[in-house]
Amino acid sequence: MSVLQARREQLASLHAQIADLERRLVALHQEKCLQTLPPYPICPPISGTLRLSPTLLTHICSKWRVIALSIPQLWRAIGLSFWPRRNPTVISRRTEFVETWISRARYGPLSIELKVIGTESATPQLFSSIVSQRERWQYLKIEIPLIDHMFSLTETMPLLCHLELVLNSEHEDGSQTSLVLGPAPLLRSAVLAGFAPAFVILPWSQLTSLGLLRAFPEECIPILQCTPNLVHCELDIVINDDFIPEEIQLPHLESLVITTPETEREEFAVINGFVAPALRRLNISRYQLGMSATDTLTSLFSRSGCSLEGLRVTDASPDTTLQCHILASGLPSLTTISVSVRPAGTAMISFSPG
Repeated sequence: MSVLQARREQLASLHAQIADLERRLVALHQEKCLQTLPPYPICPPISGTLRLSPTLLTHICSKWRVIALSIPQLWRAIGLSFWPRRNPTVISRRTEFVETWISRARYGPLSIELKVIGTESATPQLFSSIVSQRERWQYLKIEIPLIDHMFSLTETMPLLCHLELVLNSEHEDGSQTSLVLGPAPLLRSAVLAGFAPAFVILPWSQLTSLGLLRAFPEECIPILQCTPNLVHCELDIVINDDFIPEEIQLPHLESLVITTPETEREEFAVINGFVAPALRRLNISRYQLGMSATDTLTSLFSRSGCSLEGLRVTDASPDTTLQCHILASGLPSLTTISVSVRPAGTAMISFSPG
């Protein structure tokens, strides 16, 4: 009996080792599958081979299909774009794709990226599939024609931490209404572009990162005056001749990027209203520095009392480059300055103060 018992124990040990090896192999295959994807929350392609799609893994063989379908993380980032007018059947197929991926992602958080091209009415069938998972949204990026194509952003989104919203047009009759984002207690980062800054209202005070792109100054300033907790801010501002700078208190702002299209009105400088005592890094277009880069920046530093460490000036003229050299000598905290000299394609000039 002792010999038989020993054989049984040896066999059980061998089975355990085989089972452990199988688990290790599956885990290795799962890790390899995840390595084929862009880092979350970036969305991989739904299909195709130019960049590996999780769908492609299910077509290799039955074993790979089983492994791919056992990994919810493969399916949690869903991105698609379509033009309803071009091919209506595409909408039905894309809806099926979305529903399949959501099912495969099981119950975890989701990253959703949706781009609707054209001005046709958005598709309720597709949107309803996405809206049904609203409580799982963690990262949400939407580009749509009109705000009334928006879907249920007024409801609670308990996991949402980043929102990117692009509105490409507005009603011709001026009947556009504002949209107030529903409760999103984890939201800390947002990007609004096109007409979105004018019509979308977010819980501004809880944001630590904000981008306002292709926006007018009169849209940006009231928003920035309600965002005291910003740490990073990026502004792409469309020039408006009627703009008058207003004070903007941003006590925690550490990083600021301001760009603007080329304009003849060089005295335009929305930064003249900023008070940012924690500012450490500034990336700014020469067209946002007014007639004198030295005066504008010196005024900012004096008004804010900040200790800037890095300065980058884009679209710079030779005169702006010289002014930055002069400015550097009077700022002991400044360790790096880089100047991108126009016209486009010329070399970046980098130098350290001293």
